[in-house]
Amino acid sequence: MADTPTTAFAVRSRDGLVLWSGPPGDIVPTNRIQEPAACRALVFSKAGDKVAWCNGREVVVLNLETNERECTIARPKTSAIAFSPKATHLCTWETFTTKDGQANRNCGVWALPSGEEVMTYSHKQRSNWLPKWTDDESVCVRQTPNTLLFFDGANITAAPTQKLKLEGLTAFEVAPRLPHCRVAVWIRGKKGMPSAVRVYSPTNLNAPIAYKSFFKADTVSMNWSNKGSEVLVSTQTDSDSSGASYYGETALYFLTCHDGTSANVTLDKKGPIAGCEWSPNGRHFVAMYGTMPNKASVFNYKCKRVQDLGTGHRSMARFNPHGSVLALCGFGNLGGEVEIWDTDKWEKINRFVAFNTTTFEWCADSRHILMATTTPRSTVDNCFKVWHYTKGEVKKQEYGELYEVAWQPMSWKAFPRRPLSPVPQEVKEAASAPKAEPYRPPGMRNRVVGMQPVVVPPGGGDADKKKKKNKKKKSKKKKPEPEQEKSAAEKPPSERTEEETKEVLKRARALKKKLRQIDALKQQQDEGETLNQEQLDKLASAAALEEELESLKIEDDSK
Repeated sequence: MADTPTTAFAVRSRDGLVLWSGPPGDIVPTNRIQEPAACRALVFSKAGDKVAWCNGREVVVLNLETNERECTIARPKTSAIAFSPKATHLCTWETFTTKDGQANRNCGVWALPSGEEVMTYSHKQRSNWLPKWTDDESVCVRQTPNTLLFFDGANITAAPTQKLKLEGLTAFEVAPRLPHCRVAVWIRGKKGMPSAVRVYSPTNLNAPIAYKSFFKADTVSMNWSNKGSEVLVSTQTDSDSSGASYYGETALYFLTCHDGTSANVTLDKKGPIAGCEWSPNGRHFVAMYGTMPNKASVFNYKCKRVQDLGTGHRSMARFNPHGSVLALCGFGNLGGEVEIWDTDKWEKINRFVAFNTTTFEWCADSRHILMATTTPRSTVDNCFKVWHYTKGEVKKQEYGELYEVAWQPMSWKAFPRRPLSPVPQEVKEAASAPKAEPYRPPGMRNRVVGMQPVVVPPGGGDADKKKKKNKKKKSKKKKPEPEQEKSAAEKPPSERTEEETKEVLKRARALKKKLRQIDALKQQQDEGETLNQEQLDKLASAAALEEELESLKIEDDSK
């Protein structure tokens, strides 16, 4: 059997750009990239045979097969770079500016390996600036205001072969790995009109293949399956009008190109949608949804739920390249818990905690994970870690400022699909260990926390006895308060004045409203939702509210 290939990953930090060798060999820095200056951008080609970066002076393209510089491009202000699928073109983006009323041509497309300019154009926003090719580069698609331009992939300087004009066009995504190009577009709705996602084929731009319209969408993401025949659409608003969520209202939709059907993804727990992810084979996807702790469920390519993965604190899902393992992660403002699931049996096989993680990527061998804490998301504890999915941490390297880490792309087919590794006993014990202690301010760290010694006043416990005795005497000297007049609620209905009756009815309406809210909370609790302490306190007050309402003695016709 041939030797297992060695992986590699790039590290971009304040100290420059370094290519590290990865597992299964030693994880050490190499001298294949010589760039001591801090870089603004880094990207590998899809095949992993080339890498490009901007060092503040120029954009450099390095051929990793020959380890020689292929070309340099004089674009010192470049902050975003991308290769075309076959690495025949390099695209660059700079911040949009104007001078003397003239807009700079901040986007560029460059031919490789020569580095010659193919085209430059202006694009104000960093979103949707990138031309997108089909995997075979037969078609190139570029967005302009309210128009999609389709080019011959081999000659993108020629006039576009087709144009798709859509009022409100906001974003688009090209389907992967298809003999024919398919494009999903998001059309932002106007006041009173819904937004929509449509799927088109360049062979017929007059009618969409699939279509879904919806309201309440300030942000939309379109996620194609690797088969290129189904697309998931996630929507989110900037705010939630009901006040139920700080992050806005979310929804998840499903479109298929087989018969043009579309549907809402049915979710059995209310709350925000944290994310969704397709499996590498495109046969199923996982969605995380609901209030924390949220639920995770697996759906097939027909949008039918096939597996429930329970509840937890999750914000991200990542399949390994072979699709045999799923990682459910709780990053961002969550505690960093990572669950490892066997996708054949849908069993949880491991759990570990990776605090403050901002980057999480599977290696092409489907067994190792690259995680990092990077600037500016976190300005302290910057580092990268290489983990084995069952055996734990393999390598850790700390940095003063770490900007980015990325695996060098490799085909997963270069690595055989192996049986899942057993979890060592020490890892199991660590996973079942109690969670970390709560945060303490720096001034309270490294101090003994516990019961403080009791200071007994002079004279032993006599001081406390004297206080109690004096308090008892004072209570005897207090004069009894005069009998207060009965309140309106205590009076019989026949003795109440008109104003008192209005006051009692107003109080009764308020009590009934609180009891209706409590009934709604009970229903949420029966559906499996987790209530906070304030809501639990409200549930506990139900009996007292009902007793007070009964004491008001409201006639039935006045309720």
